[in-house]
Amino acid sequence: MWFAMIDVARPPRPFDCLIAEDQALIGMALQACLEDAGFRIAGPYGTAAAAIERLGTEMPSVAVVDYWLKDGCCLALVRALRFRNVPVLIYSGMRRTPDFDPEFQDCRWLEKPTDRASLLKAIIDLAGADGGPGSNPLPARAALGSLSAGR
Repeated sequence: MWFAMIDVARPPRPFDCLIAEDQALIGMALQACLEDAGFRIAGPYGTAAAAIERLGTEMPSVAVVDYWLKDGCCLALVRALRFRNVPVLIYSGMRRTPDFDPEFQDCRWLEKPTDRASLLKAIIDLAGADGGPGSNPLPARAALGSLSAGR
């Protein structure tokens, strides 16, 4: 019984990037790209609900989130990430327009498709901006090195 109390009291384990993407192939491509750059990944999750549930046990340094997930707009997930001070990159096929919820104004927005170097740079810039709650700068440094080496 005492070990259950220890588990509850344990702080969340860090990982580098949470991916929320409803398109399986895009999610797998994001995962492969980021893992190749040295990031530890949680996901890809097809719903905001699944990603939010994961936040109860682990904390990312940064999140890459599609605007439209299988359970609708990602706003609930963005709110949950912001509450935990996790920087968010909206990676969407939708163009950002002024009529989006004002809560998206501070989110970095990158339209699909984009090249690997631009995607990695955006994620690294966000992860390095405040270090994030589960910050691990080593993958970001490795990814920056591979970008500058042209890989």
